[in-house]
Amino acid sequence: MITTRLTIARLNALTHPDRITMGAAAAEQAAHEMIEVIAKKGAARIIFACAPSQDEFLASLTSAPGINWSRVTIFSPLVPATILRLHPRGTLHLDSQSARFLADLR
Repeated sequence: MITTRLTIARLNALTHPDRITMGAAAAEQAAHEMIEVIAKKGAARIIFACAPSQDEFLASLTSAPGINWSRVTIFSPLVPATILRLHPRGTLHLDSQSARFLADLR
């Protein structure tokens, strides 16, 4: 199966043969947008979904070339109204309230 385009009620959609291909395609588009926003505005803010269905997308996005992660602020719906910032070396920084909330989930 190959990637195909279709339109559903004026919404353009792409179908992909598998989750890996779908995640890579979505990550490529997101990386392009993030790089463009950072170039224009100096920083980008983005909300990432937190679910196993996002694994392939996030794996591809975090390995995408050209994203200056030190200029990206990440918001997570898992922890409403809390900013999660990714350090350039890949360290996730949480405020103490978020850290307690996430620890309680374990």
